[in-house]
Parts: sequence; structure tokens; C-alpha cells
Amino acid sequence: MINIASGLFVGTIQEVYPPSHELNDSQGIQYVYEVWVATEKQAILPVRCTRMDPYGGGLHQFDDLILVAGEQVIMGFPFATTTHGIILGGTRQHTEVQSEDGIMRWKNRMNEIERSISFEGLWKVQHVSESSPNGPSVSLNKDIFLINDGGPNGDADAEKSQFIEIDIPNNTIKIKAGEWTIDVDRGVTLNISDGDININCINAKVSAKEKVDIKSSSGNVTVDAGKDVTVKAKGKATVEANTVAIGPKGVAGGIITTLTQPVCYVTGIPFQGSKTVTAAT
Repeated sequence: MINIASGLFVGTIQEVYPPSHELNDSQGIQYVYEVWVATEKQAILPVRCTRMDPYGGGLHQFDDLILVAGEQVIMGFPFATTTHGIILGGTRQHTEVQSEDGIMRWKNRMNEIERSISFEGLWKVQHVSESSPNGPSVSLNKDIFLINDGGPNGDADAEKSQFIEIDIPNNTIKIKAGEWTIDVDRGVTLNISDGDININCINAKVSAKEKVDIKSSSGNVTVDAGKDVTVKAKGKATVEANTVAIGPKGVAGGIITTLTQPVCYVTGIPFQGSKTVTAAT
């Protein structure tokens, strides 16, 4: 028999019983494990165990971790009997070498998803595998929130990786992507209170089913083409302006159309607008 007073025990999980298994005596709620426990006399004793919940076993919180056969665990007997044990945890079995710098940090891994908190306060969740040691990650420190795809080869190459970075102190958001697609079911509104919008690309295209409006309330609108400009309209084309100039730059023979509105010096009311057409120089 096991000497209950001797403290904690080391055992190995031999069988795993899901909640619906006929040998599960947890009333269909949680997993039950059959653990073979080594006694002080090197005897092996099978014990039914459930896993300890680190969050206090409350009705509204839990920590589900399903163990598998072959894992080594540390257990105890809260009822001073070997009829039922509680798995308290286990000893580290992973072959990855721990850091030797002695700096406080926390890291765990489950199904190739690694979570970590560094001494400097960097929180990170990352996909880690043998073929991709630096997979996609989400990280947060005191200043930067970052979503990074880890690069095409999982080598965290900053020049090749795609990312979204929110810089809190500088109030900036950076996005780097190989191809970016945004699908919106309804409207999109972009308000720039102070600053400019600059779009630099090889080709730009704006398509609308009904209407395209370009408006500058207090400034100019300039269309500057290195080669040709083509304007096509299946219906009417209308140009409204005080002055319309059409003609090759620096070449005489173009047309300038001017619309004026003389004002009566007595009443201050504009007369009907007059139009003049002159040759451009």
C-alpha cells in the first residue's frame, strides 16, 4: 500500500477515460485518468485520478487541459485514501533547453502554439514548429501591438514578412502586405482631420456603378499625365468654369473661353454673363 503521509507521488498515465466512457465515474463531466503510481517499495499501483483546476474549480471558470497516456504526472491523495487521486501537475519533459541567463520569464506550448511573457513585458502568441520556428505571431509590449506572419519561410525576415503594427506612443499604424483586399458590405468613410492622403502605385483604378465625385472645396484639382489623358462619356460631357483653356502647352492656336459677370455700379447686381472666345498663346 502507499503511505499517504509521505506526501506527493510520481505516476505515469496509462489509460484516459473521456466523460462518456463506461469506466468514467465523474458523472459525465470531465476526463478521468488511470495512473500507475510507484510506491516506496517500487510496487506499481493503479489509481483513478482527475486533474486539478488551477482556477479554483468555480462554476463559471475552468482550465481544460486533456492529458494523454504516457505522460508523467505529480499527484496527491486529498481524501487520505488511494481510491481517488488528484493530478497536480508534472515535471518538465520537453527537450528544448531552457535559457541560462536566469532572467524571470514565462512560456508554455500546446499543439505548436507557444505563449510567452518576457522579463521586459513582451506578451506573445506564436505558431512554432520544426519546419517553421518563427511562424505567425501576435505580440504586445508597452508601446507596440504587432501582428506578423513570420515571413514566407517562417524565419521572421523583416524584409519579407507581412505585418500590421500599431505604435501607441507615436499614434501610427503601419501595414505591410503582399496583396491587400478589403471587402465591405456597406459604406466606407475616411476622415483625415489634418494631413494628406498619398497613394503611390504602378496602376490606379476607380470603378463605380453609378457615380464618381472628385471635389476640392477651397483648393485646386490637378490631373497631370506623363502621356495621354482620355475622357469618355456615353452621355453628355459638361465642363463648368469661369475660364476654360484648351490647347497644347506653349503653342499658339488654342482656345480660351472666358465667362464674365459685369456688375452694375449703381445697384451692385450682376448683369447676365457675357462670353468671350480668344486664341490661346
